[in-house]
Amino acid sequence: MKPSPSIYSVRVVRMAKNLPANITLLFTGMPEPEPAGPQHIVVRVEFPDMTPYHTCIGRFMDQWSKLEIQLRALFTRLLGADAEKGNALASTMSGKAMIEALTVLSEATLPAGAHKSFINLMERLSAINTKRNYIVHGYWSAEIIVFNQRNGDVTMKMKVLREYPAPSPRTQQALADPKNQRERTKYLFQTKWPFQKELSDFSRL
Repeated sequence: MKPSPSIYSVRVVRMAKNLPANITLLFTGMPEPEPAGPQHIVVRVEFPDMTPYHTCIGRFMDQWSKLEIQLRALFTRLLGADAEKGNALASTMSGKAMIEALTVLSEATLPAGAHKSFINLMERLSAINTKRNYIVHGYWSAEIIVFNQRNGDVTMKMKVLREYPAPSPRTQQALADPKNQRERTKYLFQTKWPFQKELSDFSRL
């Protein structure tokens, strides 16, 4: 299989300190490298079929569009406007602006108890909206984890990730550390197959 044109970056993660310093990634179709000493390890990489991953993004965006339609309807109802005027106004708003508008409108229209629950929901939605932007505006990357087995052999496993560009070289370096979950969970996303739930079911997120 040829290297996938959908993979825009490859990251190598070393899981053991005693791994050889010279590790060469050999992608399908590349010529065998010249030996570079006894500590030279060649890791052969074959990318998976990316069709399911593209399907994942498509389904995600479809489910998010359904959510946005419901938010527009809610906005129109809280605003007290007819559907035509409400949709016209909502169409000019970003996801963040819509959440902010719903938060303000809820204070003026909902009872105290319902308003508190609604605010909590909007805070969760705001956090999810940020992740949505990172996923949609990110790119596919391959993370190759190289580690030692108990018998001393060097092996690897690969994960395909949806990645959002790190804002600084320091953060980019932190992403290569599996122990740094704070940064990795913010900028790296892994799909799960088959789908466990529809993304429209936000009560379970």
